[in-house]
Parts: sequence; structure tokens; C-alpha cells
Amino acid sequence: MTLESDHDLSAEVGRLGAVVDGWVALPGDERYDAARLTFNGLLARKPAMTVSCTSVDDVRRAVEAAARLGLPVSVRGGGHSVAGHAVGEGAMLIDLSQMRGVSVDPTGR
Repeated sequence: MTLESDHDLSAEVGRLGAVVDGWVALPGDERYDAARLTFNGLLARKPAMTVSCTSVDDVRRAVEAAARLGLPVSVRGGGHSVAGHAVGEGAMLIDLSQMRGVSVDPTGR
């Protein structure tokens, strides 16, 4: 599926919002505006949607949704990229700022 209408995007937001522990937002939602801010206040890129992830499963589901919609993905950690690479224009912004740990499976890598 490729993103052909606002209806596709709204439907995917509903599906994704039902399965992630974080939240999903579109333009107009105050969480969307907060998530797209970066350290460099001169940049005002507008992703198609934002997904705030709190777990590996949230990230996996967000990436799968982006693939279904045909959206590029940008990833925001702390929002300190001076060049603004964390926020892609028209992309799905996956916000990792609520994730506080890293675990590595040395066997599975």
C-alpha cells in the first residue's frame, strides 16, 4: 500500500495507535508539534506523522506501518541534530526520546 490519501494515513494512525504503548499523532495534534522540534529552532520540517515509541515492539510496529504506507522513516533520539536530520519532511518520525535503555543480545546480535 502506498500513501494515496489522508484517509489511508488516518486509518493507519488508528491501527498503529491501538498497538503501540507510546502514541501516534498527525499534524494538528500538540504532541506532533512537540515531537518534531529540534535543537536547531530554524528548522521547521513537517513529517507526515509522528510515533512516540517506548519499546522495541513499538519501533518494529512503526517501521512496519511506514513500509505499508510507503513513507520514508526518520528517527529522533534527543532532537540535538543541528542539521535537523532527525526530522524528515513528509516522513514517519519515529521518536525514541521516551526510551531509556539499551539491551544487546550478544548471541542474536
